Amino acid sequence: ALFRSEGSRFMIFFDEASRSPGRPNTGVTDIRMMRPIEAGSREHHRPDEVTYRPFVRVVAKHFTAFRWGHGGSSDISGRWEDRELPSDAFHARRRGGQGSIEHLIMLANETGKDLYFSTPIAADDEYFRKLALLFRYGSDGREPYSKSTSQPTYPPLNPNLRVYVEVGNEIWNWAFESTVASQRIVQAERDADSAVWAAINFDGKAGNPRHAGAIRRWHALRTVVCSDAFRAVFGDDRMGPRVRMLLEYQYNNAQNTALLSLEFIDTYFGDWSGQYVQDTHPVSHYLWGAGGASYYGLANKHGTQSEITLEDASFEESEV
Repeated sequence: ALFRSEGSRFMIFFDEASRSPGRPNTGVTDIRMMRPIEAGSREHHRPDEVTYRPFVRVVAKHFTAFRWGHGGSSDISGRWEDRELPSDAFHARRRGGQGSIEHLIMLANETGKDLYFSTPIAADDEYFRKLALLFRYGSDGREPYSKSTSQPTYPPLNPNLRVYVEVGNEIWNWAFESTVASQRIVQAERDADSAVWAAINFDGKAGNPRHAGAIRRWHALRTVVCSDAFRAVFGDDRMGPRVRMLLEYQYNNAQNTALLSLEFIDTYFGDWSGQYVQDTHPVSHYLWGAGGASYYGLANKHGTQSEITLEDASFEESEV
């Protein structure tokens, strides 16, 4: 066996390997590579362990919920078939860029923590529906189940845990490819004079489809569609206690990101005259919460406020 490394990659080449004497170049079999439980340890993880054990301990000890973060350039594709599968060898920027949802659910179940999940910005209606089914019923590793299964291949989120759901990530940050993608989507809806554009421009005031106003309306509309998909799967009584739909915006309502989004939902879906939609509801029917982003880091322990200080703002000293 020859060991070769290049950068962060580590490869093992088996040259002229034989499975038994007298059978040259027949390859190898029954190989297991087990990661040590921590640096320098001689004890390795069990074959059925998915997540690095020290990371599991940190999540279990320090947090009430965790969000699997992803950059604004890695969440473009919104087709269910493009998502990472538990069987994929690579879980970073290979398909949708988010990692396996099944593995995230397993980590939440193992640590007993709620899960905050951001969908791809271009997630279509099928993605929303199947995502909701996966969280409630689990999956076979590719497709979600449509009802409770006694022995699911991959389990659903434990019934005592919550899922926080957000459509996209920072759809106000013009440096993110996801925000630029939203521009293209809204422009395409305008060019097609679609029903989606008719909803966005219900009052004739959406403006340029590539500007913030139209994009925030479109994002709010997709958030409502996602909320409805989860409601259809989980039921009215679990929206809030278990499923918490979020619509986030830039801190201090910068670029009017809060006003444009919430005002659209309130006006278009909450108009009791039924002028725009027949089944009207207030904003609280679709959203459990909303809020502005605050950023913490090594050089900024306060975010954009001064009441709370994080001693280890960059989380570089987390216990392992």
